[in-house]
Amino acid sequence: MMRILCSYSSGVWDAELLEQYSLDQLGLSYDTMNASGPYQLKEWKSGEYLLFEANPNYYTVSVTGENAKTPYLKVVFIPDTAARAAALESGEVDIAYGLSAEYAGLLEGNPDFVVEGADDCSIYNVRFGCNDPIMSNVKVRQALLYALDTNAIASNLYGKYFNEVRGFSSHVIWGFLDEGHIDQDQAKARELLAEAGYPDGFDTKIYASTTGYKYVELAEAVSAQLAEIGVNAEVIPVENSVYMEKIGGSKIEDFDYPLFIKETGGRTREFGGVVHTWYETSPDGTNTLQNNGFYSNAQVDELSAKANATMDDAERLKLFHEIQKICYTQDPPQINIAEMVDIICYSSKLEGAWCNAGGCIEFDQATMKK
Repeated sequence: MMRILCSYSSGVWDAELLEQYSLDQLGLSYDTMNASGPYQLKEWKSGEYLLFEANPNYYTVSVTGENAKTPYLKVVFIPDTAARAAALESGEVDIAYGLSAEYAGLLEGNPDFVVEGADDCSIYNVRFGCNDPIMSNVKVRQALLYALDTNAIASNLYGKYFNEVRGFSSHVIWGFLDEGHIDQDQAKARELLAEAGYPDGFDTKIYASTTGYKYVELAEAVSAQLAEIGVNAEVIPVENSVYMEKIGGSKIEDFDYPLFIKETGGRTREFGGVVHTWYETSPDGTNTLQNNGFYSNAQVDELSAKANATMDDAERLKLFHEIQKICYTQDPPQINIAEMVDIICYSSKLEGAWCNAGGCIEFDQATMKK
């Protein structure tokens, strides 16, 4: 229950709407959207924009007598990053989300714009395909963990818009355990490879979506550093629809990504949701429920089940910390590269908008100065 309540996907829905439409229909059209946020959908032109108006039934109306401060909110779809930045500079939009560190750097220092970084609850990582004959060896996974200088990789890719990894989850997640940063130790990595039976290294592949933010560049940076310990990792860019189907719709016998680039942790601010979603053993032999790399650890499963069965925060925290100790270095399902920081660029006339830890921008207190 606690992990569900901590998810930003949770909300209060209209009972009549739930009776009228099935769960797989909700949110897919104008008629099937009626939730409890500060804005309600007024107009939807697919692929172009969403127009929202202030929700007169939002809870702040009854509590404070005030509605959302801006009566209308228009969300425009601009897939191309350069076009999105240009729309902001021209005044076509007042705020742009998801710009690269490079574009953000161009706007910094311009008095007409504000550039901010907001801590996110997700982490850029290299996931292991734990069904792979080589990656199933825990000493191999530990070796690759120590092979990388993750701060150098993150700094080169994300500039100042990242946080150093100091544990298995993002520090904004409830239940986070600070275990310190894992420093690169190539000697230890080679020693672990030798213990695993690969003293001369091995050949493997890293898969990366061509759409994910700097996924391919991250794969290339990881490949270059792995080569220094004798691991030849070929980078395979994959079109996003194919990539998502593979990492979220495969049976274990069909999954053939030994290493792949991913972001994890973004759906909840509570560690129970993180472990349940990404790391509990697949119940049906597929990765559809998002244990993308088929990680399986019986102790993690047992601890997660215990944490999910109690409402005692102290006990849950203890159990979460035990899980993180296992997953961070003892039996890692992934190599954490950097905590995500969301880049938000907006007009200096905009006030009151902010980004929460789930990467969602909150507009109910936003206003535009004249």
